[in-house]
Amino acid sequence: IGSPAGAGSVLQAGSSYTVTGGGTGVGSASDVCGFANVQVTGDFLMTARLEAITGTITAATAGLMVRSATTANERAVMLLVSPTRIRTRTRFTAGASTVASTPYDYTSVPWPVSLKMTRVGDIVTTYFLQGTNWQVIDTDTVALGTAVLIGLYATFGASGSTTVDAVFTQ
Repeated sequence: IGSPAGAGSVLQAGSSYTVTGGGTGVGSASDVCGFANVQVTGDFLMTARLEAITGTITAATAGLMVRSATTANERAVMLLVSPTRIRTRTRFTAGASTVASTPYDYTSVPWPVSLKMTRVGDIVTTYFLQGTNWQVIDTDTVALGTAVLIGLYATFGASGSTTVDAVFTQ
């Protein structure tokens, strides 16, 4: 998304997916990242376990995303994990900046971290697994349309052609 300088890719090995992404990040008025996605219609439940982000800097993030299209400034909800926090960023209107949830800050994120995103109608809820309980991070009402793109993303979070690898499992 957004034509990052560093080439993105997806590698599947068994039940493991490695998403490679470059770019300046997600969360401003437009996103620049690698995004492995599928189109779904209607409600959904998506889960993934983020095993690691390799080659990271503190601005690197990876996680789950739902968006109305692959245009860089589209409406979207992003459940992002960085080396120090877990949070949601939501773009309610195409071309607008995202709104950030209150983050769960950590000295370091407890790896691996299990993530979940659900949509029922226009209501998108994001979670992470803390111990044996799913903790709600954020719930937003976003008019994304009936058919949406859901998937895994990774971004370097800074200028240049450097990329990061995010390893996900089920």
